[in-house]
Amino acid sequence: MGWFDYWCIIISLLCIARTNQGQEGLCKPLLTYKSGIYFVKLGENFTLDCMYNECKKLQFQVHWCKEKGRQDCTVIPENTKDVIYSSREPAMNKTKSITVMNATKEASGRYECQATVPPSLSPFAIGHIVNIVVAEFAVNISEPTVQLSEGDSVNLTCAITFPANHLDKVFIAWMKDNISCELADPTKGNMSTLIFGEKGKDRSVLFLTKVTLKHTGFYTCCVFAKDLNTLSNGATAVIHVIQVMSSNGIILSTFGPILLCKFIFLVFLLVFISNLFRQQEVD
Repeated sequence: MGWFDYWCIIISLLCIARTNQGQEGLCKPLLTYKSGIYFVKLGENFTLDCMYNECKKLQFQVHWCKEKGRQDCTVIPENTKDVIYSSREPAMNKTKSITVMNATKEASGRYECQATVPPSLSPFAIGHIVNIVVAEFAVNISEPTVQLSEGDSVNLTCAITFPANHLDKVFIAWMKDNISCELADPTKGNMSTLIFGEKGKDRSVLFLTKVTLKHTGFYTCCVFAKDLNTLSNGATAVIHVIQVMSSNGIILSTFGPILLCKFIFLVFLLVFISNLFRQQEVD
């Protein structure tokens, strides 16, 4: 083996080492969100973050794209009317974010973060895919205000507007008292929870039978759509329970059977005493 062959071997080893060093410098962007569904209420804003490490020996660009087909992910242009790009560059990791303003249903779709090395447009690193679902999300109660007498019954129906193919991500809780659904914990109930855990339905019914004064108050139907995030909405009904009064204006509901018997006995006693005095006056 001659000197020429030795030099070829040395040059080949150097090239391999440099190639490996370049490969080690590649930085794959990592999304802060796991792959899955991210629910967005129609008309609201949403932000996606792409985190990646800095590569000193490799200049690359990071951008977001939205899939148009299985093999086609169209790059989202920077700072359009409805989309705002932003960057954060701390010491360790950088972040490339997009914020979609006033989301419409057209904003629904599969988003992913990509890194490219100019002038090539082909990505060398791809982040996780996030499926954005922009949906109309409304909750309505059949009777917002109900007035009942003690002993009556009522059914409150909570109707939900949400995409039918994602109802398996929706569950319902009925709360008593003036409860904010945004502050409620969707994973567990509390002291005010009447019905909890109904899932996969587009409506829920709350039955109240033989109501008493204690049933007076606010009844809130809280609906949660949960996957990567928790989207909440709710509607509230007010129930007024009034006491039952006799023809004489006496509140009968305050008397139990024993008290009612005592009351009747007292009436008869007063009538008897009154008649006794009348007889004495006649005599």
